[in-house]
Amino acid sequence: MKEKINSLLRTNTALILLCIISVAVLAILVRERDDGVVRVGDNAPAIIPAIQSPVSSGSAPARTTLLRDMPDQATYQSFVYEMGKDISVSGICQDVYRVLLIFPKDIDYRRDPMSARYNTATACTLGKPYSETVSLESSRLQPGAEYYYIQAAEGERGAWYGPY
Repeated sequence: MKEKINSLLRTNTALILLCIISVAVLAILVRERDDGVVRVGDNAPAIIPAIQSPVSSGSAPARTTLLRDMPDQATYQSFVYEMGKDISVSGICQDVYRVLLIFPKDIDYRRDPMSARYNTATACTLGKPYSETVSLESSRLQPGAEYYYIQAAEGERGAWYGPY
């Protein structure tokens, strides 16, 4: 009987030690930054409250724009999705990638940037114009629902920025 009790105590001690180690690892991986945003690791996807300036635009001064300070969603082109509908996008490439994001009309991208129903980044040549028809047939859009789309730039690293 004494051996069983000792065996259970060793097992419980090992489990407690594992719990302590797990909590310590979790505290290292999930930490709150000075700006109050919880960040999970350095390489994990996270909602980034500040959109960085272009990575590949040479000597452009670094600047940070808070997501909440970006234009209102009413600024962007809206449409009602019909099955098989395509949208045409064009502009001038502002970095290594051009980004297209589509959000439901009733969701503010500044408050919930992860709610995009369509999110793609396409390689482009800095300073060159582009024009493309994007097929939305295989997207997660609901027929009859209203959406708006945002075009933006993205560098080799970091989040998209400069929405238009």
